[in-house]
Amino acid sequence: MKHPGMVISFAAAVLAAAGSLSINCSVTAGARSDGPVPAVIDAAVRAAWRDIGGTRSRCEEYDYFPHGGMRNFYCHAMNFMDYRRFAELVGTPVFSGGPHSERELKLDSPGSFGHYNREFVVRLRHVMIPGERDVGFRAATQGIYDGYVRPLARIFFVTYRKLRDNPLYLDREKRDYLAKLKSGTLKPYHYEKYFYFMNPGFIGRGKNESYLMEHGFDGGWDGNVVKTCVAFWIRRSIDGTADEFYAGLEKLLKNYDGGFLAESSIPERDAGSEKIRD
Repeated sequence: MKHPGMVISFAAAVLAAAGSLSINCSVTAGARSDGPVPAVIDAAVRAAWRDIGGTRSRCEEYDYFPHGGMRNFYCHAMNFMDYRRFAELVGTPVFSGGPHSERELKLDSPGSFGHYNREFVVRLRHVMIPGERDVGFRAATQGIYDGYVRPLARIFFVTYRKLRDNPLYLDREKRDYLAKLKSGTLKPYHYEKYFYFMNPGFIGRGKNESYLMEHGFDGGWDGNVVKTCVAFWIRRSIDGTADEFYAGLEKLLKNYDGGFLAESSIPERDAGSEKIRD
């Protein structure tokens, strides 16, 4: 897994202030999906929403934030919290399987990837959007969403929808990914092939890059971000957490990007209307 998932990259920033608070497992045990958000966590979340825009990248690679992908977002989130704080924060392990240890993420494993723990995703979704519960806070942070979260959130949304609406293609890509993992032939930048994914002609012509370059290019969505989001959703479809991640994403959009969500839900304008042709 070359990139941390959206829950790590986005929530690391959203929960930033928790990194400087004295939070332990006895406190975070209350961060359940069916109860009130503990005050210390809610305070941390609110502080982080306000501060993400002023961060600098902690990585050496070129910084495209806020228009980059998951990796760029994560490099900014690293200013606030390390990986171990996530499990501590919600009182449940981040991953249910894969190459990662309890202390660090292993992002270059050639034969496996991190399988997210479904309960972790559910709990995190419950705490990371205080604007859902507080209209005033949502209004105060609308500009933060628009400037720093919206570009990536929208691409996650449209790529999920297109994969969802093309189940035969998704199943084929999952089988191919798993086969290459098993055989040890998965290339480090295997996701490059998804650069043109949002081009209306991609499914059925995905291998004809010359055609796609001349007919729609990346479909109006940044292909360099699209390719990592598609790979993310394929992995989440394999580990069984895609629906939970999407539920959190949809909640975010309902609260901060309702017009886009409504427009994207009109059937004839759905970016994922293209179907597989074998």
